[in-house]
Amino acid sequence: MGTIVVVSVVVLVAVFVLATVWDDLNIGVLALPAAFAVGSFAGLPVKEIVAGVPAQMILLIAGITFLFGIARTNGTLDWILGALLKLTRGRRALIPWIFFLIAVVVANIGALPTAALAITLPLAISAAYRYGISPFMMGVVTIQGASTSAFSPISVYGTIANGVLSGHGVATSPGMLWLIHLVVSALVAAVVYLVFGGLRLLRQPKLVDAGNAPSGGTVAIAVKATAYQKTTLAGLVLLVVGLAGFNLDPGLTALSIGAVLNVLFARRDKRPVQEIAWPVILLLAGVLTYIHVLDEIGVMDALSRGLANLGSPALGVLALAYIAAITSALASSSAVMGSVLPLAAPLLAGGAVPFLGSLTTITLSTVIVDASPLSLAGVLIMAEAKPEERGSLFRRLLVFGLATALLAPLLLWVPLVLL
Repeated sequence: MGTIVVVSVVVLVAVFVLATVWDDLNIGVLALPAAFAVGSFAGLPVKEIVAGVPAQMILLIAGITFLFGIARTNGTLDWILGALLKLTRGRRALIPWIFFLIAVVVANIGALPTAALAITLPLAISAAYRYGISPFMMGVVTIQGASTSAFSPISVYGTIANGVLSGHGVATSPGMLWLIHLVVSALVAAVVYLVFGGLRLLRQPKLVDAGNAPSGGTVAIAVKATAYQKTTLAGLVLLVVGLAGFNLDPGLTALSIGAVLNVLFARRDKRPVQEIAWPVILLLAGVLTYIHVLDEIGVMDALSRGLANLGSPALGVLALAYIAAITSALASSSAVMGSVLPLAAPLLAGGAVPFLGSLTTITLSTVIVDASPLSLAGVLIMAEAKPEERGSLFRRLLVFGLATALLAPLLLWVPLVLL
């Protein structure tokens, strides 16, 4: 098992290096065959390897990019973005914060983080291109807006965290847990905003009007909407209501609404189908299938054991924070929550470490890496990016995800646990 673990990690590094050196090479093209080769070498049956294909996430990307592709090609998105820009009174520097606040509101009324980002990220990235804002910065700021609700008392993650700890006899503080997440997410958003283009935006003059030119010019939005645009807008509203109010599946809901619009108005229009981010779906299928193979052959367990075999309770908290951050960057945050928090419960109940500081070190480390291109949020950013920019955007998100996974647990642990 030791040999296959080493081989699998070497192959993974090689895949990422090749995809980085060759801009036009989709990493999924390499990762899928690599998953089959490594999995077969480890003795996994093909059925088990294929089980790692993330069907639900693929459906989400297909559905969201299809529906918003319709909105983009028929002009509805232009109308929405123009209306949102009016809220800023022409101040381009405020646009990222508009989407931050939209994500905060949608997520904090009880919507799943996935649903909140499925609603906000397509609009945010479209606005970034239209008004000359970094899509990387816009995407990360919007993700942080959704993260403010990650551990609110009525959120899914908050319910999981409080439920798991209560089940292990640990008294929790849901309100304070949510408040700390809100403050930290806002601070991260502010830092990313200032470092990755916000200062430049603050120096730019106001836009003359709510224009929709890619350069932020003064092309006016058509006042009179067509029946197609009105119905599309109604479909997007229905998507928001379905996801935020009824926790419907984002991919299936978006695909269903898009299908109705396509049948009613665009039977002969192939553009919406072409808007589906097929290269991103291929990337997602390849990388996550490979990560599934790593998990099946024991790489993740080996990593967890290596980090967990530390001496003091405080170092145990740090180890669990790193396990949460690294695993969440490669998988589902909710799944990490269900597996890491039971390990943390004995440490938190023992009183040897600060309870709230230790808990938030672990939970924040779980969600702060959500902009990783291997997580759902990062994939949604790439799905809405221009095809020619997806390679460079993938690398930026990957560096950001790895940097946050390596630095955030330590930077959180020192003030929240040690001090």
